[in-house]
Amino acid sequence: GDQVEALYYLNEVLTVTHPGQKGDRAKYHCLRSGVHLALGDSMAARGDASEAVELAPHMTEGYIRRAEACEAMGDWDRARADYERAQELIGSREDCMYLRA
Repeated sequence: GDQVEALYYLNEVLTVTHPGQKGDRAKYHCLRSGVHLALGDSMAARGDASEAVELAPHMTEGYIRRAEACEAMGDWDRARADYERAQELIGSREDCMYLRA
């Protein structure tokens, strides 16, 4: 379906996006995390979200995506910590991007 096609294209985009373009790569990892979650693959979703957090630690969406994946896995402590970090970034205006797929 549409999610499988989205996953294919995000994989392709990540293949050709220069490693130095950390902000762009973080956005694509966040998007792919959402697709993985929609497909029921919470482990892959968490991995992509963690990669986004590493690439862009001031981007709230990485923390939110990882929290969603952790919730799906039953890791409530990690989910809560990530939601709290996202809220801190929003409250301090350190946040540089928030997107929804």
